[in-house]
Amino acid sequence: MTKKSQLVLLLTLFLVLVAAACGGKEEVRTGEQPGSNQTTGSGQTGSPAEEKPATIKAEGTFSGLVDNHTVEIILKDGPTAFQHEAGLQKALSEITTNDKVRIEYFEKKIEQGEQKATQLWLTSIEKSK
Repeated sequence: MTKKSQLVLLLTLFLVLVAAACGGKEEVRTGEQPGSNQTTGSGQTGSPAEEKPATIKAEGTFSGLVDNHTVEIILKDGPTAFQHEAGLQKALSEITTNDKVRIEYFEKKIEQGEQKATQLWLTSIEKSK
């Protein structure tokens, strides 16, 4: 074999190996959706369906919308931001600034490397009477 044909063979082999390395596919176990395992605050993995976060009830004063998915409510500890999904839009549209409200929410722990944070997610909100 000539040096030129050896070089072509090596380059072809290299390209095949590179293409194989880039074509990775996420492995899905039976009955699971891709990405359904999440890391909990303790560093253990588990399906979101297995772990139901504790619902917390509180009362406060509605400050207003921060953006399309965040509201601010003044609780006894001070102003607090809560994330919400589109399902609460109707209830939020009936509440105005300084209205007294009753809420239910849960805490979602988020870890990325050494950084840790807690998001508060509204599950219900209604005007107090």
